[in-house]
Amino acid sequence: MEIVNLIKKFNLIYLTKEKLIKSVATITAEAEIDVENEINQLISKGVLFLDDNNKVSVSADKGLYFATITLNKKGFGFAKVEGYKDFFIPAFAINGAFDGDDCLVEITDRNGEDIEAKVVKVLKRNTTHVVGTFVEGKSKNVVFPDDEKLPQIRVYKNDCANAKNNEKVWVEIDLDSIEDNIMRGKIVEVLGKANTPKAEQLSIIRSYNLIEEFKSEVLAEARGISQNVDLRKFKNRVDFTKQRTITIDGEDARDFDDAIAVERKGKGYVLYVHIADVSHYVKENSALDKSAYERGTSVYFPNMVLPMLPKEISNGICSLQEGVNRLTLSVIINLDENCNVISSDIKEGVIKSNHRMTYTEVQNILAGDEFLKDKYADVYDDLLCYQTISKKLLQQRLLRGEIRMNIPEPFILENSAGEILAAATISWSVCTHMFCFLQFIYYKYCE
Repeated sequence: MEIVNLIKKFNLIYLTKEKLIKSVATITAEAEIDVENEINQLISKGVLFLDDNNKVSVSADKGLYFATITLNKKGFGFAKVEGYKDFFIPAFAINGAFDGDDCLVEITDRNGEDIEAKVVKVLKRNTTHVVGTFVEGKSKNVVFPDDEKLPQIRVYKNDCANAKNNEKVWVEIDLDSIEDNIMRGKIVEVLGKANTPKAEQLSIIRSYNLIEEFKSEVLAEARGISQNVDLRKFKNRVDFTKQRTITIDGEDARDFDDAIAVERKGKGYVLYVHIADVSHYVKENSALDKSAYERGTSVYFPNMVLPMLPKEISNGICSLQEGVNRLTLSVIINLDENCNVISSDIKEGVIKSNHRMTYTEVQNILAGDEFLKDKYADVYDDLLCYQTISKKLLQQRLLRGEIRMNIPEPFILENSAGEILAAATISWSVCTHMFCFLQFIYYKYCE
């Protein structure tokens, strides 16, 4: 901000950029190249305003605000300005800004906290690549972006990468050619015929910049982790392997990272919520840790997963599979007869899951399915405990004024080619909500 103070102190108002650089360099005895770099940074951040006449002003003195623009597909938008309620930008005042751009805006109308503004200048285009559908025309080729908030993209014949009509493509925008709300670009990847599962899946991956492959050093680190847990090496952990422990997930679940167990204690209960201890294997600032941070989460598609961690961890050593020892962070929760929490503790543990169960199986067992009752006879009494606890927890929540939203879960039926055959919804029973609540307890007490 020193340059801003110099501009005001020495009245360096509305000079050309070149004159301002020379004046500041003379006053500060700094090299002109260093002064130029500082001024360019201030212009890019919107602190200084460079107009079409190459004259520099202090943005705040001209009533200009730095903002990030969010557009609606109908054409209008909002400017996010630090310290203010979002400014409304009418469609006619967008002035070529695209969704996500950094801009300078000027207030045009104010009614209390409600502010209307217009875009004065686009400082930075934050959209560099776009996924859309290629349409071949007689005079011009156009890509219609999947994001309806973006305008059409014109593509010259030499930049089409042999794309065919109605194919999904990934386009690199020519940021220097944007003019009159028209974008030009070149196709860098053909994703496949529009509305096919493969093309639509790739479209999502490209649109959200999802990472498909792990770096070699990440894979090497994951492959160096043993896939076996030898109890003799973990004597400092609590041994829960003799417990009747189960995992409960949907039929189509692809990872198993939480498990539960229960014991009666007098008139009350002891609940155990076991979560796979990923932190034991993924150390801070390791290649695995940095890769997981970069990805943020696992991304699930109907027929594939882009995991946050390599399969050796996500589907291997940190998957609470049946009949194998696994490291966990375990919450031990003591409940009284009315299922009020008396005490809780967190331990590093080792478990061995007895069964991989599904919500449907549990519900059918509680409904009286004799075949499943025999199949899971060793944990049948435990399931009855879970049901009792579930009802009491539900009663407590209702007394506290719980708002219940019985929102059904969508279920998509596909064929082997990944094409959607039907869509349906499933409403899970109170049993399911109980298991979700047990997981909530874990996160509550871990915090």
